[in-house]
Amino acid sequence: MMIGGMADDLKRVTQFLPRVDRIESRIRELAQDSFNVLIKTQHAAERQDERGITDKMIFDVLRKGFIDGDIRSGSEPGEWKCKMTRKVNGSREVGVVSVLIRDQRILVITAEWEDL
Repeated sequence: MMIGGMADDLKRVTQFLPRVDRIESRIRELAQDSFNVLIKTQHAAERQDERGITDKMIFDVLRKGFIDGDIRSGSEPGEWKCKMTRKVNGSREVGVVSVLIRDQRILVITAEWEDL
């Protein structure tokens, strides 16, 4: 006889966060081919225009940047959300918030200047 039992336990499955260096490495690898990066969500496009951040800057951050802050699970299984940052144009730092989707694609959520 089971009281409370397994059904309750299944609702509390913990998803372990991947290592930062593994996610950084995978994002950099995928960003080498622009086919793997989806940056034209409406929000991302509006923020880019508003902030003067180019696609080239976003790719530079994704290809050579570092994770700044926590990695969080995305809204679907197999998704990891994080922010990569890197100095561009010599002195200004850009942050790119993105979701790594099933280790195969990158969805850019927004891009922002880190010094504002």
